[in-house]
Amino acid sequence: MGSFSVSYIGLTTMFRNLSSTEMSQNFRNMLEYRKVISERLGGTNPYTAGLPDPLDPEYSKGYGRYSQDVVIPAFVAAYTGKNPRTAPLILYEDRTNKNNPFRNFMPMPNWNLRYNGLTKIPGLQDKVRTLTISHTYSGNLSMNNFMSHLFYQDFLGVGFPSFIDSVSGNYIPYFMVPNMTISEQFSPLLGIDMQLANSLSLKITYNKSRTLSLSLVDYQVSETNSSEIMVGCGYRIQGLNMPFSIFGVNRLENDINIKVDVGLRDDITVNSYMATETITATRGQRVLTINPRIDYIINDALQIQLFFDRRQSIPYVQQTFPLTSTRAGVTLRYIFTEGFGF
Repeated sequence: MGSFSVSYIGLTTMFRNLSSTEMSQNFRNMLEYRKVISERLGGTNPYTAGLPDPLDPEYSKGYGRYSQDVVIPAFVAAYTGKNPRTAPLILYEDRTNKNNPFRNFMPMPNWNLRYNGLTKIPGLQDKVRTLTISHTYSGNLSMNNFMSHLFYQDFLGVGFPSFIDSVSGNYIPYFMVPNMTISEQFSPLLGIDMQLANSLSLKITYNKSRTLSLSLVDYQVSETNSSEIMVGCGYRIQGLNMPFSIFGVNRLENDINIKVDVGLRDDITVNSYMATETITATRGQRVLTINPRIDYIINDALQIQLFFDRRQSIPYVQQTFPLTSTRAGVTLRYIFTEGFGF
């Protein structure tokens, strides 16, 4: 029993559309790539030497459309934008199992970029205090809880499976892999954080993520796509003159911080089934949030906040109802600076 995890890049296909009613192009490619992978494996396995499957002639004998050795490379190739004729395969030549059979899936770099040199541009130095642009990508490919198969055989010791299961018609692999997951996210794809000299601040963030799960138990691919854009602005007012007085005071000496955040998030999960070549949207929604608030520090011990929070969701799944929630109120916070004695 073991597990395998490696940093990976699949962003080539990350921005393709995922529909709740139509099969994705990535899944269509995966179904077609199985034939190419089967041909590659069948042509190199000396036990069958590329003979076609008598029950499914589009595939090589022992490497049918549901063979683990076929489905895994086809899945990786389709969802990471690789050529199925050169995509990595699972290795079997190390019969002592001292090496990683998944070592063809090479680790790839992730990155985190931040740049704050734009404030040095002439004309911006006096108007912009800070300006930071950020971009981060992280991706991972993993297989959990795979284990060696008791009936794996290689009679001639040539580094290929030789025993074909009479039920599935496929070669029994050395390892049984129940599932494979590819996850990747831009957090953010683009982020802008700016503080102006006039006390105005602006923050824009666009995040995007994708999680792919291949099940080799019921032969389906579950894909979850998420995207989110957040826009926030703030303004600090120093010494506000009020049109009325409170306890004889008509001027606030401390700063008032005003912030408004607006966000739009889109989530959708679609299951694609290899056996029936159909899809089902299992969950998903589009969520709009609006959150203005005002903060004022009365003194070192007392703070007050006025807030408004509205959230509206529109589901993709018919069995789920649209929801709208609204919260508003005033929060008082008192900070005790001295301990209590008993």
